[in-house]
Amino acid sequence: QTVYLEAGTIHFVFRAAEHPTFMLGGHILRWSRIELWMEIVLNQLKFPDTSNEDLLPSGSVYVETIAGLVRDR
Repeated sequence: QTVYLEAGTIHFVFRAAEHPTFMLGGHILRWSRIELWMEIVLNQLKFPDTSNEDLLPSGSVYVETIAGLVRDR
C-alpha cells in the first residue's frame, strides 16, 4: 500500500510484532507548499531539539536552493 502525506503532515508508523514492516520515506515538495516547508525547516534549524529528526547543518543549503528555484520561476 502507498500513502501520500503532504509536507508538514504529522505521521508515525506502528506495526504488530509478528508482521514485518518495510517503510521508505521520501520528500515531495509542491509549489503550493513551499512557504510552509521553508517555515518548518527554518524552525527545525532554529530549534533543533523540537524534532526527532536530525537536520544536518546542510539544511540551510536546501532552503537556499529552493529559494533560488522560487526566484527563477
